[in-house]
Amino acid sequence: MPSSSPAYDGAFDWRVSVADVDEDGPFSTFVGHDRILVLLSGAGMHLHFTTTGVKVSVRPSHRVARFSGSAPIDARLIDGPTTDLNLIWRRDAYVVSVHEGAAAAALPVVTPAAHAVLYLAEGELAAGPGSPPVGAGDLVIGEPGEQLTGRCTGRWVVFMLHPSSQ
Repeated sequence: MPSSSPAYDGAFDWRVSVADVDEDGPFSTFVGHDRILVLLSGAGMHLHFTTTGVKVSVRPSHRVARFSGSAPIDARLIDGPTTDLNLIWRRDAYVVSVHEGAAAAALPVVTPAAHAVLYLAEGELAAGPGSPPVGAGDLVIGEPGEQLTGRCTGRWVVFMLHPSSQ
């Protein structure tokens, strides 16, 4: 993590990233955006929302945290480095849900206007003949309404980005 907490004021509708976090420190802020963090590996971290004083722990037993991207946050690792999956989106553009599953669990159904973003944390995705192989660490981004197909042999995370009605 950087030693300061820079604010990002650039324009993007949404972005997804995987972050290796190896030290305590502040999160970057994203004004006008919301954020979901999913712990992929490691013991987790404590998130301290410095303006409100609220504290949230992200651990293997509670891997998902959802919060405002504008919130100043100071993170403290629990017991060593973590790897985290992050989705950051414009709160006025999307309503987002997150789904997690493991081998043999059915992938979620995509509604007509939604974007599905699948991250394969472990294993493989067998998507069928003619489809490129998808392995651990790969990301699949669907077109609006495009269904996720195939069978996963490991752990996966799917973000559904539904256009906001505002």
